[in-house]
Amino acid sequence: MKKIAIVAANGKAAKKIIAEAVNRGFDVTGFGRKENNTLAQHYVQKDLFELTAEDLNGFDAVVDAFGAWTEETLPQHSTSLKHLYDILSGTDTRLLIVGGAGSLYVNKEHTATVMEGADFSDAFKPLASAMGKALGELRERKNVKWTYISPAGDFQADGERSGNLAGTILSAIICAAIHMKLVISPLVMLSAAGVSMGIGMFFGIYPDSKAAHLSPMECLRHE
Repeated sequence: MKKIAIVAANGKAAKKIIAEAVNRGFDVTGFGRKENNTLAQHYVQKDLFELTAEDLNGFDAVVDAFGAWTEETLPQHSTSLKHLYDILSGTDTRLLIVGGAGSLYVNKEHTATVMEGADFSDAFKPLASAMGKALGELRERKNVKWTYISPAGDFQADGERSGNLAGTILSAIICAAIHMKLVISPLVMLSAAGVSMGIGMFFGIYPDSKAAHLSPMECLRHE
């Protein structure tokens, strides 16, 4: 059983990730400032900035679900992430960061991001910039194993369960544990979506088409 630590465990996205991980058989420990409000099997009430290397020792992966939204707390995206990769540096533990959609690339050259687009909301630019700065600083570190995961732009923690975000994170954890590189191919994702749509359309249109060619009396003769 793989051991996972979830930091900032009481957040909306974190609780969804914990529930999915527990459901899939992972051994989950949550870390949070307040009392446990999650489904994690284990919980440590401790502030992120007070965590030590000893606290995170022995985990296969640490998921950073920290979030800050006000102007005065936005710099904590950098300081909190730096604290985590400082205490995980030089270890085999994989650090997975739940990022933001603003860092997603919009071109194949990987030179332009969502937050640089003209239609990106001004209301979210300070947050996206703070998270982008933290990601840039993380890229400079060479002594920590990390994966940065950006949810979709319309991600809603309270929305209907799809398993995409949690599934991606858990797949990355498994790959890290067995030392395999995680590659998510856009072509495979599009193909899977196409197959799912095709199945749905076939089993929706085909029965309707057959029923449309039957007389009402013929339909009544069959249960």
